[in-house]
Amino acid sequence: EGSAWPASVLEEQPGAPGQDPADLALRRLHQLASQSLTPKAFKMANLVSDWLATLLPHVLQKVSRVTFGLLSAEEYAKLQVTEPLMPRSRFKLAIPFVGK
Repeated sequence: EGSAWPASVLEEQPGAPGQDPADLALRRLHQLASQSLTPKAFKMANLVSDWLATLLPHVLQKVSRVTFGLLSAEEYAKLQVTEPLMPRSRFKLAIPFVGK
């Protein structure tokens, strides 16, 4: 089992001198998770937390350089001739048109 935070730390009131409310909430969450999760699940929760803090902002900042749209009826008719094995579902799905 993981070590628990001292009770004095957990009982401190948010806004007390030197205490950040977010830090206090994080400590409480850490204690609750370490008591209720298996060690493997706790490690996975830590990994997810790290990914959300580091990878997700990076991914959300990426600019998509591809425009998407639906095929028009004329484009679909042309593709049926040139690509007879194309699935009908492609007509209803957004497909990339231009990529840079």
